[in-house]
Amino acid sequence: MELLITVLLSFLIFVGLFVLFYRLKKPIYQLSKENLISLFELLLSGQASEDDWHVFLEIPIRHDPFLEDIRAQCINLAEGEVLSSSKGVLLSEKATREVERMLRELRLDT
Repeated sequence: MELLITVLLSFLIFVGLFVLFYRLKKPIYQLSKENLISLFELLLSGQASEDDWHVFLEIPIRHDPFLEDIRAQCINLAEGEVLSSSKGVLLSEKATREVERMLRELRLDT
């Protein structure tokens, strides 16, 4: 009888842990157009943090090919036209024009 109770309690604990871990899935980073518009506005105003910029560049956007294309353009832009500083992300003149262009595209597509 004790063995049955032990097995039953072990099973209930296992099921409880399974349900808990199933509900606590890894968070999904899904960037929306509105998020990207906000990021570009922060970039243009000089208020974007270096972390915001790098997270955007480093995580592929698989759910939206249009946003992934913009991210790819930003990666190319970041290679020579975007600088990181203690105050955040600094854009060159060319980068500023490109970000403004992409921001207009995003707003038109919304």
